[in-house]
Amino acid sequence: MKKILIVEDETILSEVLEKKLKMAGYKTETAVNGEEGLAKIRAEKFDLVLLDILMPKMNGFELMRTLKEEGILNKQPIMVFKQLFKQPFK
Repeated sequence: MKKILIVEDETILSEVLEKKLKMAGYKTETAVNGEEGLAKIRAEKFDLVLLDILMPKMNGFELMRTLKEEGILNKQPIMVFKQLFKQPFK
């Protein structure tokens, strides 16, 4: 089973992504910020990392920069996404 890490600080978006990916047959893990995501990437191998850019503690660019410096970036597939709207439509 393919394993995907979702690094996203918006709980609702993270939960929706996790639910959809599990329904599609993927194993998922989540991280609420870049620091937590970095720790998980260092600890285990993921088939894909879905990475938000705007996050507290360590943003997506900082996380990728650290992975590049550690030689992990070229071994870890990462898909970057950015929410266009932080507030839900009413």
